Amino acid sequence: MMWKVMVSALLLALPAQAAPEISAEADQWLKTLVEKRLAQAVAVGVIDAQGETTLRFYGQRDAASKAPVQANTVFEIGSVSKVFNAALLARRVQQGFVKLDDPVLTHLPKPVTVPGRSGQAITLQHLVTHTSGLPRLPGNLKPKDMANPYADYTRDNLWAFLKTYSLPRDPGAKYEYSNLGSGLLSQALTHQAKMAYEPLLQREVLKPWGMPDTGIALRADQLARLAKGFNGQHEVANWDFPTLPGAGALRSTLTDMVRFAGLQLGAISHPDQLLFEQMAQPLAHADGNMKIGMGWHLFSRKDKTYVWHNGGTGGYRSFVGVDRQGGRAMVILASTNTDLDALALHVLDPAFPAPALPKRASRLQQMLKTVLE
Repeated sequence: MMWKVMVSALLLALPAQAAPEISAEADQWLKTLVEKRLAQAVAVGVIDAQGETTLRFYGQRDAASKAPVQANTVFEIGSVSKVFNAALLARRVQQGFVKLDDPVLTHLPKPVTVPGRSGQAITLQHLVTHTSGLPRLPGNLKPKDMANPYADYTRDNLWAFLKTYSLPRDPGAKYEYSNLGSGLLSQALTHQAKMAYEPLLQREVLKPWGMPDTGIALRADQLARLAKGFNGQHEVANWDFPTLPGAGALRSTLTDMVRFAGLQLGAISHPDQLLFEQMAQPLAHADGNMKIGMGWHLFSRKDKTYVWHNGGTGGYRSFVGVDRQGGRAMVILASTNTDLDALALHVLDPAFPAPALPKRASRLQQMLKTVLE
């Protein structure tokens, strides 16, 4: 037994693994964001390759309760939902139900039509890589309530737009970020599986990945933990995506999203590790030196490739980034309409300079930013 005592003593003598740092510049930036009333609630998490985490919280969930932000506070994650939509596609490919080169039309109800060009059909891969030729938004999206712009957009609206739209270029020819394309992908996956979107996503992705607080419809306990959307110093409505859920419908917490980031980093072991790696492989060129995989955007700088996606709805911003070479991943969830991307890159890799401290935008700038999101 002596050797066991010696080993135990040696292990106790070893220094504890240091938690990953969040720079003083990032900390001050986020404090300023809340102090200037540019955000109401912010949650930030960093995880390293050993699974050590650092969490920071700023502000309050809502003006009425003044409850502090916590790891289980619920936020809309906006377009980060597209990565989960892509994960659902990857899972269905893995299971053999669909193939990336399947024309999307083969997985949609009859008599729906989908535009093509030069004899080429839009495939599932075109949709997940934003190279379908479909626009960012459908031309017949005319919301009755700009505070919840996707809420009254129906499947009949979607089918009507696809029937009359002419592609400006061949599918696969060029990257053009498309909420419409991601929403159409979610329609194809649900039709093929003969299941509604949320239960399908829960079964195939969220439950296997251990993310119980991530989903679309909020339970009563989640509503009680919801950070209210915040835009221009006012609380604003949540957004709903009944027809285009793959574009941005998910809500989540820092606990769930840091776990998600840790899975992508490889800091948390999981049977889906090969699937995570496959999703982060480039499939097409995007803007500038950017490439895109299955949902993830990728860009290289020096000897590193950063994998990321951001999100934004009317009163929320989100960012998830993974630096596998640096052994670090991060998440920001916030109730704000302020752009957080530059700050998020600095949190992901402190080699990126911290941006200038945030300034309060004019009311006109805030309104324009929301409309153009």
